[in-house]
Amino acid sequence: MRGEFSSRRGPKFAAINAKMTRNIDFVVLSETKTDPTSVKKRKLKFGLIPTLASSQQGPRGGVIVFSHPKFKLLEGSFRESEDLGHFVCGVYNVHGTNTVIGGVYGRSDNADIACARVMQELNNTVSQLKQIFNTNQVIIAGDFNAGRSGSDFSSNQITKVRTSGQLESLIQDHDLIDLAEISGNMHHTWHRRGPLAQTSRIDYILSSIPNEQIKFSTSHTIFDHVMLQAQIGVTRLEMQQTMKDFVLGSEEFIIKATEKIQAKLVGLGLWESLDGLPNNNRRQEDDDTEVERTHELQDHSDNDDNDDN
Repeated sequence: MRGEFSSRRGPKFAAINAKMTRNIDFVVLSETKTDPTSVKKRKLKFGLIPTLASSQQGPRGGVIVFSHPKFKLLEGSFRESEDLGHFVCGVYNVHGTNTVIGGVYGRSDNADIACARVMQELNNTVSQLKQIFNTNQVIIAGDFNAGRSGSDFSSNQITKVRTSGQLESLIQDHDLIDLAEISGNMHHTWHRRGPLAQTSRIDYILSSIPNEQIKFSTSHTIFDHVMLQAQIGVTRLEMQQTMKDFVLGSEEFIIKATEKIQAKLVGLGLWESLDGLPNNNRRQEDDDTEVERTHELQDHSDNDDNDDN
């Protein structure tokens, strides 16, 4: 699509725009093969603009995320793959909730170790963004160039075992749902025509957002990959803010934490009532009791010595 980014027109963009509707908020394009300056100039139908991009001008790279202007990319949330052009992630405020959005174009070669490394890096990046921006909501989409099982390939064999394993780790670690799987639409998404015809399911939309009314569909275009579309209802999740180190170490926090622990122990009958005594008086009372016990032991010892005499 490199030439079409520069000219801002062509059959590929026309095919994409033909599938656009007003309720589409995010679009992920993979294998874009273009330079960063051209990406910024391109918009999609209904005003979607490129807000995340990792560019690679070679034949096997490039991924772009277009988003509706109403969703703002949070400052400092942009991340891209170390090997440029294979994934890009950012955090958007979606209906009041921070949401990690990622676009993927997995390595298309058969170097399993290198391909798996990209998936592992993506997993670590998502974990980092979730922690920093205090969210569990994640949506990742694109061409992963990896299958989840043998049935995802016309050969019924997984060719990149390590990469598939890292993809499964990504799904499990972040409680992601394969929207094609949950909707029962697991048709292959890539088709190679000709005498050596091959097919596979290597394109996914993965989401951690719980929703019973997910709508998922695929459609064929002029590309060798089908277009995936999904409608996901985003629910605002209330999460407790992560306490910083200076809060945990403050005197006020320590006092309140001690009081709560003490009250819990008293309620369980594991701590006798303090009868309203301050902690320092209680400590003095314990010290006095210990002194009295010491005197008692000393008296007993003296009596034993007298008996021996």
